[in-house]
Amino acid sequence: YIPPEVLPASRKLVEDMASLPKRVVENGGVIIMGTDTPINPRGLSLISEMQALVDYGGMTPLDVMRATTSIAAEAMGYGAEIGTIKEGMIADLILLDENPLEDIRAVRKLRWVIKGGKLYSVEELLH
Repeated sequence: YIPPEVLPASRKLVEDMASLPKRVVENGGVIIMGTDTPINPRGLSLISEMQALVDYGGMTPLDVMRATTSIAAEAMGYGAEIGTIKEGMIADLILLDENPLEDIRAVRKLRWVIKGGKLYSVEELLH
């Protein structure tokens, strides 16, 4: 519970923190997505961070998707192997119900995964 009188200051803090990556990019820096949270499941934390950067940080869904895939792969030195979809790349793919470039929340609507060339439903992977 956050007391109503504290809410405006709390929102401002979240907006300031979330907009930092956008300011870094605007000034020539590079942002990559990742999480080191020991509490939340890795995927959930990553998706929450992606959404916060769009909702509060002013980044575009495209910039956030790139920071999660190709830019992250490049930063780790694996850009020639992973991070983009093209022939010869190592890739597991996800299939979503909606376009995350139109609404980043679409990454929460995962239905299928292509792993090792085989199609799996989310239900299959969770069991």
